[in-house]
Amino acid sequence: MTDENIKKRAIAILIDGFVFGAIYTIFKEFVIPKQFFDLGLIFYLILFFPLFCKDLLFKNASLGKKIMGIEIFDCNWKKPKGFILIKRAFLMLTIGYVICYKSFFIEKNNIRIFDYERESLGTYVIDKKVFAKLSEKAKEKADHFEINMNQLYQDYLRSNYLK
Repeated sequence: MTDENIKKRAIAILIDGFVFGAIYTIFKEFVIPKQFFDLGLIFYLILFFPLFCKDLLFKNASLGKKIMGIEIFDCNWKKPKGFILIKRAFLMLTIGYVICYKSFFIEKNNIRIFDYERESLGTYVIDKKVFAKLSEKAKEKADHFEINMNQLYQDYLRSNYLK
């Protein structure tokens, strides 16, 4: 169970990269006039901007995440607003890779990436099946759904990643 979530996220990244690469290649070769390449870095920044919007396309997950059955939620367990998804994508595609590398290979603490997402980005990435199980339990408890879900998800992560 521990590595299943990490594997699903890694495969989702590969799927998204493949899709983006295919679209990028088609646009570069067949759609965009060659004189736009003379703009240099500005052109590439404009061309890569859609990569940061990938989670917007399917509301709260990229194509890769949807295929792998994982979604992004905000701290209230609702679909995040567009700005949050763009900010999250930008930070995860930059700082997130550094944190992943450090947590997986140096610290051997896989839960750190989940903590970074929650603390810095205000988001959770969760498997749909796990979300269904936890939300059922959260609805049964007396407190507010959001509080129960936060506690249940934190317990779930700690039981799977802090052994």
